[in-house]
Amino acid sequence: MKKEARRWVLAAGLAALVIGVFLGSMFWQQADDSFRNKAKIIEVRNEHAINAFEGNFRRSLLLSLANLDITAAADDLYERITGGVEKNHTAALGELRKVLSRAPSFAGRYQAAGFDPAGGRVALLRQGEAKLRILNLRSREGGEAEPEPYDLPAPALQNSMLRPAVGFVSGLWPVALVNDHVYFWNELGVRQECNIPPVLPPSFTSGAWIRTEIISGRLQLSVTERQVPLTERQGPISSLRVFRMDASDLRDCPGGIAPKDPLRIPGRAGSQPVPAFSDAEDLPQLYDYLEATSEPAPNDLAANLPPDPSRIESGRLVELDAVIGSADQQALPIRIAVGQVALERGIPERVHYTIAFAANAQATVFKFDGPDFYVYDLANRRSSNRLGYVEIPAQHIVVASDLPDETWRLQPARIPWVYPPFAAAKVGQHWRAAWLAPNGVWAVESSDRDPGTAELLFKIKAPLIGEPDGAKLQFTRDGQFLVMQRVQFPSQVFVRIWDLRPSRQAWIEDPNTTEQELRTAACRIVRMEAGDGAFDEMALKLFQIDAAHREPCPNPKGAQS
Repeated sequence: MKKEARRWVLAAGLAALVIGVFLGSMFWQQADDSFRNKAKIIEVRNEHAINAFEGNFRRSLLLSLANLDITAAADDLYERITGGVEKNHTAALGELRKVLSRAPSFAGRYQAAGFDPAGGRVALLRQGEAKLRILNLRSREGGEAEPEPYDLPAPALQNSMLRPAVGFVSGLWPVALVNDHVYFWNELGVRQECNIPPVLPPSFTSGAWIRTEIISGRLQLSVTERQVPLTERQGPISSLRVFRMDASDLRDCPGGIAPKDPLRIPGRAGSQPVPAFSDAEDLPQLYDYLEATSEPAPNDLAANLPPDPSRIESGRLVELDAVIGSADQQALPIRIAVGQVALERGIPERVHYTIAFAANAQATVFKFDGPDFYVYDLANRRSSNRLGYVEIPAQHIVVASDLPDETWRLQPARIPWVYPPFAAAKVGQHWRAAWLAPNGVWAVESSDRDPGTAELLFKIKAPLIGEPDGAKLQFTRDGQFLVMQRVQFPSQVFVRIWDLRPSRQAWIEDPNTTEQELRTAACRIVRMEAGDGAFDEMALKLFQIDAAHREPCPNPKGAQS
């Protein structure tokens, strides 16, 4: 009997052990499956954060932060034993570093904005606010600079003749064009003003839409004039009238402005982008635009002119010229042959070439679709045997990349009357350039060692994260900051600023930079424009974010949403 009892006890123990092992392995497998499923969801979020669909930097940062939160602690015994959550957390922190290095360091929504490339300052005017704010990009290393406020008499009204414009006029303190008045401050901080409409030339008061901006330390107003074609075949022609005011004009307002005649930029057939203007106040003031001729380039010249890669099989190619003239006085412009294009039939789907002046050098920079671009040193020109032309050897800069060709297709601006945004700055004896990508902004740089070959900035095989429909790109004079302005009618300007200083990149990559420091920097950017630090309802469902992790950047105590 005792032996029989022992056998039953042994059998029961073995059965319990088998059942325990079976249940344990089943629960372990369930935990493993749960962990793998969780890892896949994290991987999908990381992929969306890195690819930054539509350049949504805020969502990319929130996804990276949510993954950090979700992997901050083990959810069960399996995760504690295997240590898998710790590996995922380390990987999530690495992904945050990558996203943060490509995200803007400043973002905001305003009624008007203006940029001072030489001084590294941004003028900002909020909707409905009677205050001009000046942000100094270099005022604090790695932190959030506090904009300096300047009081205005009243917020901008919708029924003004002139759209608001803010910025910096050389010799004055900040300038704001609000409610048809220019407000500026003297060295004592006393506000002065000038009523603009009474001093405008007649061509600016005839009902045409007036474009207002502050360029190269001058207040600039421009209008487009439509001209009746001489023949039906010729088609419509439009020219641009430009009226500029400097510090002495505004101080002497109204007497010093009235006698001035506006500059007239030669007419062009069809609907063409407006010219680009140089924005370096201590260099010659110039405008330039691109114009396709009706004839092929001469044979000896054509061999050295790049063809438009997006129209390479379109048949007959004609010469594409850069037309460059003085923005300060009426004079005949010069021409530089820069490429070969196929003549468009009808209305083109988009402009597939662009041009811009360098931020800090007497040079114009040109590019087609594709990664390469061409620099023309305007101080190094020589005469040509072709009437109206000058010869300038192009510095061809090749971008070293194995990315597919469609990746480099130029992205148009949101507004149709400007060239695809493009910016360039000389750094030492080499060049840094930027243009819009399908999901952000490409930023490339060559080197003094190899000035003709550029690589993606920081060797990151991805664009800076930002919306792909900006209207304007500008570098600071030293090339250390990149500013993009997006225009959304009727009266919104979105500002994006990337801090490209090596010190910031080094800070982000430094292993000694703590997770909390990185989180603080990311949340500051997330909250800048929208005010809150949470996912919207669509993102919660799309990325399977639970309620506990819906707000990776909670509102700081005492802060206003």
